[in-house]
Amino acid sequence: TGMMSFSAMASLNGTYTINAGAAASSSNYKNFASAVGDMLSGTRTDGGTSNGAGITGAVTFNVANGFYTEQVLITSISGASSKNTITFQSASGDSTKVSLEFASSNSSTNNFTVGLSGAKFIRFKKISITRTGTSFYGSVIEIGSASNYNQFQSCRIFGSKTATYSTSQSVVMN
Repeated sequence: TGMMSFSAMASLNGTYTINAGAAASSSNYKNFASAVGDMLSGTRTDGGTSNGAGITGAVTFNVANGFYTEQVLITSISGASSKNTITFQSASGDSTKVSLEFASSNSSTNNFTVGLSGAKFIRFKKISITRTGTSFYGSVIEIGSASNYNQFQSCRIFGSKTATYSTSQSVVMN
């Protein structure tokens, strides 16, 4: 008889933290990019241990107070469903204490702070999402390409400050 071998990679399930001030580990991510990268492809940019691509249950990221200067693109995550939601929320419950921000630019490419492209069942709770700067392209949230069932609850959303108005500077763009 032949022996069969299976390779299994874990995936996310349960509660994790995003805390830039703490060491990266299997349960703490230093930034949003590492948390999203782990769910999408099992890769991280912060040096922490990967949990593997996809989710097998509801996932919550409690985000520590602070400023997170980065652009976040979330695409389709394997395992996400109405029961297996993905939540990014302020650990303190105060949207003024957790800020995800990204500078406006002079390029229409990736014109967002948070982009959802094919993402489903993503929730942001009590987080400030901001586009800083005065450049022409300053959209804050871009929802597109079959993204459904996503929620922004009790979030503060701020656009960039410019002297002109354009759909390239939308707070939410679909």
